[in-house]
Amino acid sequence: MFLERLPDELENGEALLQRRAAAKKRKDMWQSAYQETQRYAMPARETFSWQTEGAIKNNVLYDTTLQDLSYTAANTMLAILFPPWEIWARFAPGGAIKKEDLTPEIIGGLQKATKTVFDFLHTSNFSTVAGEYALDLLVGTAAIQMDEGDNDNPFIFSSIPLSAIELEEGPNGSVETTFLPKCPSARNLLRTYPGMELMDLPQELAELVLGQPDKEVPVIQCEVYHPPNKRYYGIVVHEASKQIIWRYDYGTSCPKIVTRATKLSGELYGRGRAMLALSDAKTLDKMVEFTLRHSAMQVAPPYTAISDGVLNPYTAELRPNTILPVASNDNGNPSLRVLETGGNFQIGEVIMENLRASLRRKMLGPDLSDGAIKSATEISVSDRNRLWAMGGEFARIQYEGLAKIMARAAFILQRKGLIPKFEINGRQVTITYTSPFAKSQSAEEIGALLRTLQSGDMMSVGPETVKLGLKVENIPAWIARKEGVDEDLIRSDAEKQEVIEKATQAAAAITEAENPEAAQEPA
Repeated sequence: MFLERLPDELENGEALLQRRAAAKKRKDMWQSAYQETQRYAMPARETFSWQTEGAIKNNVLYDTTLQDLSYTAANTMLAILFPPWEIWARFAPGGAIKKEDLTPEIIGGLQKATKTVFDFLHTSNFSTVAGEYALDLLVGTAAIQMDEGDNDNPFIFSSIPLSAIELEEGPNGSVETTFLPKCPSARNLLRTYPGMELMDLPQELAELVLGQPDKEVPVIQCEVYHPPNKRYYGIVVHEASKQIIWRYDYGTSCPKIVTRATKLSGELYGRGRAMLALSDAKTLDKMVEFTLRHSAMQVAPPYTAISDGVLNPYTAELRPNTILPVASNDNGNPSLRVLETGGNFQIGEVIMENLRASLRRKMLGPDLSDGAIKSATEISVSDRNRLWAMGGEFARIQYEGLAKIMARAAFILQRKGLIPKFEINGRQVTITYTSPFAKSQSAEEIGALLRTLQSGDMMSVGPETVKLGLKVENIPAWIARKEGVDEDLIRSDAEKQEVIEKATQAAAAITEAENPEAAQEPA
């Protein structure tokens, strides 16, 4: 909602620019770390240093192993956490709702809301920014913008470069306020920010829009959290005049979603797997450089040639296909002789293979152990262990990223009246995940149940005793929900009772047909 005025504490463009300057100073401390990580892992996405559009950025490396693994790891993250065209999360009743109060209408309403969210999500441009989001998470920090559109396309996503976003944290370490420097052309300024009018602009800026529409206008776009009313405000400050030229009330949902893969206590920005693998990547790149230089010496070796003078070590260059003047070549003193360069390629190959294996483990998790052909169970356990090895950062990505995407989607659709209103707070409504990563966590619970049932069989306690100790009638529905089966396929308690009653009536009808005389006897 466009505003004419912000709360008094925020209606100060110069103060907001000071807050932005402090956020930029803190971001600058991370520039060298992020820049070097992107240089080795994804040089095409490195935007900290200025380069012309279309420039080739990966021509300074000798080895591209980390680049290949980064894109593979990003695609793996997509497939595991938020696979395209699949429902990877659901709205579910919260813990404050008692089981006896759960009606088919409540469950059906949440199921319908989930389907509506993902119908719009799958037809939006989310899949086009999800890959960039995953790549930035491998570096450490990722940010996307989730704006509100019209009723036909309510979600509009845009990826925010890691080099541009500047963060301000709250008292508990969470990201509350963001700053984004932008330079839209003067002709597009009014179209970029809905509700902005020419009369609201400072005089020099209004003249720029009318007289020099192609000139860029430096502004700072802020999404500021206001603790007194727990609302987010969109604010645009014109850097030159330090005046606020746009004000917007986002309500209780912020359109910018910032996620950190892992985070150290006391730090604001995140550290990703590519940063963890940086030392191995740098060592491998240098080893490949040495190997290539040595190979060039072997393919086109330098020569030594007899000279009447004395060798000057300060001017001699050891390069392929060069001639070094020497006083004598010995062994018959030939005019030209191949220079022995020495070296052992096998040692280099062993070192490089160990480094590549280390990079694979750090980027993709532990590999399958060597040995005989694995059974399906062994492969399943190995995949589970691989997911567990990445569980810490994936759980954080779910909390800081996916949960906020779902909450923002519900907020937008509720405001448009496309889904019923409910509060996602864990008590009334919660978010459950049905992605492959979540299913791997559920698999352990299902395995514990199956082991319990098998132990009952092994102890020969009998099915009746098992039924006495466990609610076996609820087991199929419990397993189905853990595996993410659609609620339409799971019977409610009322539907179960209806099936039981029909079965009882059918059994009674068969008995009556087989023994009509017994059925006619008076009670």
